[in-house]
Amino acid sequence: RKSEPHLILLDVNMNPTDGVSVFRRLKEDEQISHIPVIFLSSVSDAEIIRTCRDMGCFDFILKPVRIRVLHGTIERCFSFRGGMSRKHLRAAFHKKVSLMHEGRQYQLFSESLSGGGIYLRKDVPLPVGSKVEVTLLLDNTPVHVTGSVIYTRELFTGSFDLPPGMAIEFKGLGRHEHQQLNDYIEKLLARDITEGRELSRHSVEHVG
Repeated sequence: RKSEPHLILLDVNMNPTDGVSVFRRLKEDEQISHIPVIFLSSVSDAEIIRTCRDMGCFDFILKPVRIRVLHGTIERCFSFRGGMSRKHLRAAFHKKVSLMHEGRQYQLFSESLSGGGIYLRKDVPLPVGSKVEVTLLLDNTPVHVTGSVIYTRELFTGSFDLPPGMAIEFKGLGRHEHQQLNDYIEKLLARDITEGRELSRHSVEHVG
């Protein structure tokens, strides 16, 4: 109620209560009953799945969860509710990247990476439309891509959700490079989910 989430993920088996009971309490509370719920669970009991769907969960995904399936379900959820969807998987990517523009080379730190582009930090970003060449190091393997700047964020302007820099859209990716990027991003997201789960478990044990 204090900080209303856009989406809730639940498992059937949780402690100290179970996910179905939590979901029932959510649906009974008018203030938060509109928040979409997706179940991620290893419970494959048809009766429980039917109960969750009848109660109005957006979807029920069986574990082990594939990143692309989860991404697609979340995209459908927000598209269905009139939100903006993303075409590509995107992950945090805080590494130094080599960028070439008009014969000049820059070493810039990145903020995020997707199958369609990258956001690079730069106090004075290149103008929108600038053609660039980018070299990424993915699992110690260099990947060379071309692209163009599609939007910029200036220093001390706009909101603070992004540092000053520029978004670069990749152009003319070959099938091999496209697959490399997607495989790497899926690995990053899977690692983030695993680390988040371990951190949550450690916090609960520590508090207990």
